Amino acid sequence: MEDTVIIYYSLDGNTDHVARCIAEKTGAKLVRLETKRAYPRKGFKKFFIGGRDALFGARPELKASFPDLAPFGNIVIGTPVWASRPSPAINTFLRRAKLDGKRIALFACSGGGQAKTCLDKMEALLTGNEILCRASFVNPAFKRGKTIDDAIDEIISALSD
Repeated sequence: MEDTVIIYYSLDGNTDHVARCIAEKTGAKLVRLETKRAYPRKGFKKFFIGGRDALFGARPELKASFPDLAPFGNIVIGTPVWASRPSPAINTFLRRAKLDGKRIALFACSGGGQAKTCLDKMEALLTGNEILCRASFVNPAFKRGKTIDDAIDEIISALSD
C-alpha cells in the first residue's frame, strides 16, 4: 500500500505500537508527530497539562512539518485519548493538513475507553473525506491478543477495499 501514510502521535507507546503494526502489515509510510514542547510523561502534570490542552483544543507547534499528503490516497490517523479528545498534536495536524477527498481510517488508544467522543471529534474535522473505519484500542502495547489483532486487521481491510 504505497499510497498509504500513517500519521500519529504517541506519548506512552500505545499509539506507536498500533501504528507500527499497521505499517508492518501494509508497508505504509509512518509519520510520528512530535510537539516542540514535550508533554510530561508521568505524574500529576502529565494528566493536568495534557488533559487541559486536549480539553481546550490546543494546537501546539510541531517539531517538524508533516509530508505533502497529495500522493497519498489513504491516510491512517492515530491518537491517544486525552480527556475524551484527540491529543493536541493531532489537533494541530487536523487543522493544518490539506485533507480533502482522502480515504481515512481513524484509531484511538486509551487506558480505559472513552474513545468514541475522541473519534467523533476527529471525524467532525474531516468533512470532505471518506471515513473508512474507526477503531479503538485499550492499552494495546501491553495487551496483545485477538481483539487487538482483529481491530488492526479491520483497518487494513478497510484500506484494501
